[in-house]
Amino acid sequence: MFSKTVVSVAFLLTSVFFLAVTARPILDGTLLNITARRGSTVKLPCNIQNLGTHKVAWFDGGETVIAVMDRIIYDISRYNIERLSVNDWSLVIRHVGPTDEGIYRCRVDTQPILVKPIQLIVDGRVAGGIRVCIPQVVDRLLRHVRCCRNQ
Repeated sequence: MFSKTVVSVAFLLTSVFFLAVTARPILDGTLLNITARRGSTVKLPCNIQNLGTHKVAWFDGGETVIAVMDRIIYDISRYNIERLSVNDWSLVIRHVGPTDEGIYRCRVDTQPILVKPIQLIVDGRVAGGIRVCIPQVVDRLLRHVRCCRNQ
């Protein structure tokens, strides 16, 4: 009886370990639209579950690599990767301007590649005073998020 219990526990632990190691990353690939005022700071969210040993990269609309993991590749000091949790790989852009408009993509190097597209729309009005970008959900399906609402 003892050997059956040990074998059962060993099998269970091996199965759990195998599932944890082989779990595929999860990334919602639905297009997200974010509007930000010119001169403000905007956060482009990318939440990835079960990343494991895979890599995350951010690309702009012109296929320029902005960041790989938490390292900024594209040499613009306005970009930063924000990691508030283990699943969070958000791209933060400070002093947003019209040239920042376009579709950004958060990608995971799986086969096939997982992609989260985010369209950044820059409102021509200048952000006045000190503004912090706080996402404001416009619809329940999170298809549109407006940033930089008045505090």
